[in-house]
Amino acid sequence: TKLMTAHIIMTEHELSEVVTIQNIASNTDGSTMNLKSNDQLTVYQLLQGLLINSGNDAAVALAIHNSQSVPKFVAKMNLYAKMLNLKNTSFQNPMGFDHPNNYSTAQDLLKLSKICLDNNTISQISQTKTVSIKSKLGIIYKLKNTNSELQNYLQVTGLKTGKTPQARECFIGTNQEKHLSIVLNSKNRFLDTKNLLDWSK
Repeated sequence: TKLMTAHIIMTEHELSEVVTIQNIASNTDGSTMNLKSNDQLTVYQLLQGLLINSGNDAAVALAIHNSQSVPKFVAKMNLYAKMLNLKNTSFQNPMGFDHPNNYSTAQDLLKLSKICLDNNTISQISQTKTVSIKSKLGIIYKLKNTNSELQNYLQVTGLKTGKTPQARECFIGTNQEKHLSIVLNSKNRFLDTKNLLDWSK
């Protein structure tokens, strides 16, 4: 879900645009980058929070910046899904929370992942292990990649983690050979990814 959010933002916005953080974003549950209400960050910084820290608050902030409301952004996400021919994908929120109408398949995620990997900004951000960013108001946000296997012995270079009670552990993995693996509903997403990427060599 966050990859679609990132794709839309990269398609429709400049990285230097400044976003003011609304209360609805700063109060978002789950994995966050701990955004503060009324703080100001660039689109690029929020993409960092979205893709490195898997920030649900960053997803909401970007959604509102794009469409003025989360429901309007979700409608756009589903429109993009149709345009990209993601036949078995439906979005209900910009961050990936469990919902009967929020779902996808490995095949659809493969299509979307290839598109995102072709974007240098998304690709480079997803390979960042840790970074500290400073907002326009001087607040420091320390980001740590939720991909614990990044740049270790598996030589994983990206791309995106996911974890919810219903979806369990999910991971879109890439390696230096540009191979892609999609692991969904896993009990050990990184071990499953290792097995798939080893098999691909």
